[in-house]
Amino acid sequence: MSESQMLSNLRVPFGQRGSRLYAAKDVQRGLDCGCHCPKCGARLIANHPKIKRHYFSHHQAKDCPGGYETAIHLMAKQILLDYRWVRTPGKTVELIERHYSEIDELTDQVSYPERDLQLTEIVSEQKEERWRPDLTATLRNGATLFIEIKVTHGVHEEKMVDLDNLLEIDLSKVKASQLSDTEVFAEIVLRSAPRDWHRCSLYDNLERTETNRKRLRTRAEAQYQRWLEATKQERAMADEERRVAANRRQKAKADQKAKFHSRQLIKPLLEQAQKEQRDYLPLPSKGTPSDWRIEGEEVFAGHRSEWQGMIHRTFVYGRPINSVFSVNDVVRHVCANIPLAPAMAGLMKHRQILTAEELDTIRTPDDVIAKYLFLLGLSAYLQPGAHDGTYVVIDRDQNWDPSTILRRPRGSGY
Repeated sequence: MSESQMLSNLRVPFGQRGSRLYAAKDVQRGLDCGCHCPKCGARLIANHPKIKRHYFSHHQAKDCPGGYETAIHLMAKQILLDYRWVRTPGKTVELIERHYSEIDELTDQVSYPERDLQLTEIVSEQKEERWRPDLTATLRNGATLFIEIKVTHGVHEEKMVDLDNLLEIDLSKVKASQLSDTEVFAEIVLRSAPRDWHRCSLYDNLERTETNRKRLRTRAEAQYQRWLEATKQERAMADEERRVAANRRQKAKADQKAKFHSRQLIKPLLEQAQKEQRDYLPLPSKGTPSDWRIEGEEVFAGHRSEWQGMIHRTFVYGRPINSVFSVNDVVRHVCANIPLAPAMAGLMKHRQILTAEELDTIRTPDDVIAKYLFLLGLSAYLQPGAHDGTYVVIDRDQNWDPSTILRRPRGSGY
């Protein structure tokens, strides 16, 4: 059952007689109460049971759905009009100060507790711009306070924006048992019911707020002076930065000369590696997967069985099926354990100065190992992984024992 349906099933808590509302216990029994429903205008009967709380019921008319809400709303307004004071919730004023866009803003807060405000004047439904607040009150300092009573519907969002010093008192959670005694209900309306500020500038210019604002401005001014000093230091450092830049240019020239010298050193190494790889005639791959001829295998100093056997032992035979590894993993492991041919070792030491065109003329350890892994994939030992440069172990040669791999000396025949 929705909240509105629940409210519609509740009896009218207050009857209207003339311009005022009364609780059932405060008027005579039956039709002698002289009260009418504040919503539909029908005559009300004041019921005074001995055990249950007193209540109103409609006479020769159905209970109207909006009677409960309307009666609470009007009675709350009547209480505020009679008592001419209200408790307001606490308020925190946010303070912000900054001098220039280069400086981060400084913030502070001033918190005020809840307080009771005296209302020197208070009227109902007085038009303010395009709105008619439930109550419009004037405070002792001449400021205007708007009060809205919530029973089922809260304040409209546009009204929150338009009206300053707008206080909403929430009576949506008031129990029916709290309505039979007008003094109890008055305490709820004036003091204890939940209430919130939607907009509030009442505290913006109070003495404590101004004191904190001045203190914050003093801090902002001190920060600005520090910023000025830092700016002077930055300008003083400009010459030093230019000197450092000049040193960098000189160092760049020296590095260029060193790079030229290094290129002179790697030139014969590159030519030797190119010659070795031109003279190498690849033959069809056959035999065990640790003795396959691979184009460019001359990059390694030892026999092919050494590095191929290491790959097979470590990354194929030594791993469970469905395990994943990358080409880079294999290259790092092999190059850390298998020596390179002298010319290739020298080139790899100065690899960063080789051009792309020069790298295209030779096979590097990366190329050779990648080709070997590709062949293992074609031979049903591996398959490409989900990501580029990765492989998955899918099979092992059950007839191949890695302990039988011989470390044959270079030149013993491939």
